[in-house]
Amino acid sequence: MSYKHEAASYAGSPPSGQGAAREPADSCDTDLALAYAAGFIDGEGCIHIARQRRRGYTTLSYRARLTVAQSNREILEHIREVLGEPAQLVKVRRTEIQNRQPYTLVWDGRHAGAALRKVLPHLRLKLPEARMLLRYLEECDVRVHPGPQGHAPEVWTRREKFYQKLRRLK
Repeated sequence: MSYKHEAASYAGSPPSGQGAAREPADSCDTDLALAYAAGFIDGEGCIHIARQRRRGYTTLSYRARLTVAQSNREILEHIREVLGEPAQLVKVRRTEIQNRQPYTLVWDGRHAGAALRKVLPHLRLKLPEARMLLRYLEECDVRVHPGPQGHAPEVWTRREKFYQKLRRLK
């Protein structure tokens, strides 16, 4: 059964043929929409800490990130609407063997944490990863920007430990 046929089954889904989600009719519909989004995250999502070395800096950068990849843009737009957190919808470079254009929905930093908190009760496969990322956001001073002096070494050590722990959960 296609997504458009299933879409009529609850009020929180997009109307058939349209990409924008309607407001859920009540809390039951909201819960169902969040469970649907959680199922997509469990199956097609990635919960991780992005680590990179920025040009001109000596320290690494760590960012909480939630991504969902899919070739159906309408579904990704619906999930973004259901979660209600700012997310970037990225058109991924298509290879010769792909029949459809792939897309990735990306939540960074605190928006990734807020989105995960909404679907947390419904996650199954990615629940340990989601909990670890939420702990990282709470314990690693990610919203603190210390200026030119930088963070204390123990902050970087703690961030790296969470990065490694989350990688081991994969």
